[in-house]
Amino acid sequence: MTKNRQLKTPRQRSVRVAHATRWLAASFASICFASSAHAVVISDDVFTRNGGNLGNIPGTIAKAMEPQRQESFSPQFLAVGRISSGCTATWIGDSPDKKSSFFITAAHCVERMNPTNFWATFTDWAGRDVTPSDGTGSYVLGPYRNPIPPGMGGASSDIAVVTLPKTADILDAKGLPISPPVLYDGSDEMLNTVWFAGYGLWGTGTGDGNESYLPADGYYGRRAAGASKISSIFENDYGIGAGFNPTKGGDSWAHTATGDSGSAWWQMHDGAWNIIAVTNGGNVTISTGARVSKYANWIRSIYPQARFSSDGYSVNESQALTTPNFALDAKMGTVAYVVPHQPAATGPTSMIWAANFKPSIVQVLLQEKSQNRSEVIQLEALRDMGCGPSYFQEMNDAVSCYSNRSGPLIVKYDPKDNKGLPPGTYVGSFSVEARGWHDQSYVRAFRVNVSITVK
Repeated sequence: MTKNRQLKTPRQRSVRVAHATRWLAASFASICFASSAHAVVISDDVFTRNGGNLGNIPGTIAKAMEPQRQESFSPQFLAVGRISSGCTATWIGDSPDKKSSFFITAAHCVERMNPTNFWATFTDWAGRDVTPSDGTGSYVLGPYRNPIPPGMGGASSDIAVVTLPKTADILDAKGLPISPPVLYDGSDEMLNTVWFAGYGLWGTGTGDGNESYLPADGYYGRRAAGASKISSIFENDYGIGAGFNPTKGGDSWAHTATGDSGSAWWQMHDGAWNIIAVTNGGNVTISTGARVSKYANWIRSIYPQARFSSDGYSVNESQALTTPNFALDAKMGTVAYVVPHQPAATGPTSMIWAANFKPSIVQVLLQEKSQNRSEVIQLEALRDMGCGPSYFQEMNDAVSCYSNRSGPLIVKYDPKDNKGLPPGTYVGSFSVEARGWHDQSYVRAFRVNVSITVK
């Protein structure tokens, strides 16, 4: 994470704010479709705090941007890559047959190209092409893009879903395929911290972005991330804005830039990173985007397998559940997972510190869908302790190698644990709590949906 410790993403606050900033809609209507040429990335104070010299921006910008470059390689941002139209895009998942990949980006990044004979390549965070540019791609513009209806504008309509043939998985630093990100379909974006990650111009608040600041290793070396706070919702609630203070930064210290067009905006909701918007552009004091929650049903109509925040967490007979790293949402230290007392499920009810390298067993009472009967099914639950790909422990064990860098919960079904289970489809759910070991005030409850088909 960034060295600006006081700028870390805070836990989501339960703030429900009326859209008092709708009066800004008229001024935003004139914002151009593409990112403004007045492109900046980080405020002057963050630039100098990171080791930059405002008297020698070209000579010190690589040092000043290095913490933000490293931030962009955090696990939640690995779905972000560069699309060959000159923009940033974000992978949101693959087709069921794994032959195609789906991405979201800005409409203005693709709209002048052939929508059904689309030549584009997506290059991932590590500089690997995971799709070919062979003309077999396609894209769909947001439903309000052409024509733009009254009350909306360039920002609120600036979204597209791109489909490209898949040639490789996007892999994480351990060489494992990353999980599709979660798209936000709630309504609590206002006044919460938002993170940007993309390939836009580097620059300072008062020094502007500049193509000459391109690092020696090119566009992929220029990848960076920074944070601001959502300050406005406008254009029929389909547009969203994040303020920028060019000099003093504060909690609005980063701005999207030319090249960031189409990049995803990220917020923490219910302990998970969610994509809340797609970059449109902005001006010197605000970044603007299309608000994803208003496009949720449209995205589902194009890509039904897209993951949304309202879907919860699910496990079935062939697909294990891996939760986000809830430890990132705690103030400090690790988290562990317990199964609170409930009628239809049993499991560990209190945390331990033991480094027991074995799974916990959770027993859940599930209903068979076609018959009036229920069965107890056993699930294995493990916690990733962050020591490597083979280090897992009981779900309620808080031991960790790297403090808050570890902590996802993995829940899976194994037929060997359920011998003799009659054929059928068994459904139900149970509650889990993520609890902080070091931050004892941290408790996050969530439900796990279970659907097991036995043939």
